[in-house]
Amino acid sequence: MKFKFLVVTFNIVLIVSFLIVFFTPFFALDAGFMAEFWLRNWYLAAVFLLLIAGVNLLFVLNGRTLVLLEREDWPALAAHLERQVFDRGRLTRRTVRLLCDALILLADFQSIARLEALLAAKRPRLLDSLGPHFAAARLLAGDYPGLETFAAQDRFRSGPDADWMGFFLGFARQMGKKDAVDALVSLSRTARDPIVVALAGYLAGGAVARGNPARAEEARSAAAEARDRVRARFSRARWDRAVDEARSQMYVVMVGKLLDEAGAWLFS
Repeated sequence: MKFKFLVVTFNIVLIVSFLIVFFTPFFALDAGFMAEFWLRNWYLAAVFLLLIAGVNLLFVLNGRTLVLLEREDWPALAAHLERQVFDRGRLTRRTVRLLCDALILLADFQSIARLEALLAAKRPRLLDSLGPHFAAARLLAGDYPGLETFAAQDRFRSGPDADWMGFFLGFARQMGKKDAVDALVSLSRTARDPIVVALAGYLAGGAVARGNPARAEEARSAAAEARDRVRARFSRARWDRAVDEARSQMYVVMVGKLLDEAGAWLFS
C-alpha cells in the first residue's frame, strides 16, 4: 500500500542518514577523534530518533484514515471520522474538513447539518474557516435559499475565503432568480482569487446580463474586466494547471462544470 510504502521508505532514509553521519568519520579518522565527535554531537542522534518516532507515531495515529483515503472507501472513512468527531470530540481542522468532504461525496446532508451544528456550538471559528465546504454541501443539495442565507452572514465578509463565499452568495441569488448583479460585478472587479474572478465574470457577462436587461451593459463591462484581469496573469496552460491544483478542494469540484465553461470563455 502506498502510505505504508512511504512510511517504510522514510524510515529507511532516516536510518541510513543516521548511520552515514555517525559512522563515516570512523573510516577516515582515529578512534580518539570519533569519541570526541560523538561526545560533541550527541544531540544529532536525539534529533534522528525523534524524527523516526514522530513519523511512526503520526502513521499510527492516522493510519486508518490514510488507508481509507487510499482505498477511496468513503462510507468507511465517514464512519471512522464520525466516531473521531462526534464520539471523541476530535474537532481538529483536518479531521473536520475530511469528514465534511466525505459526507458531501455521500450526499449525507443530515450528518453535514449535525456537524455544522456541533461546530457552531463548540468551534465557531473552525466553522468560519470551513465555510466554503459547508456552502458546497448546500450547493450539492440544491438548497439555494439556504446557501444564500449561509453565505450572506457577516462572519464571511473577511478572511481568506471571503471571495469564495461572495461567489456562493451571488451564485445562490442567480439560481434563485434574484438580482445577482451587485455581488458578481463586485467580485469580477475586486476579487483576489483568479478562479473566483473568472467564475464571477463568466456569470456576469452571460446569464446575469441576459436576466437583467437594465443592467446588462454594467454586467458585460465587469465581465470584460474580469477576463482581462485573468488573462493578464495566465496563459491557457498556466490556467489549466491552476485549476487542476484548485480541484483539490471539494467546493471547487462542486462547480467543476461551470469552471470548465469559464475557462473556455476566458481563452476563446
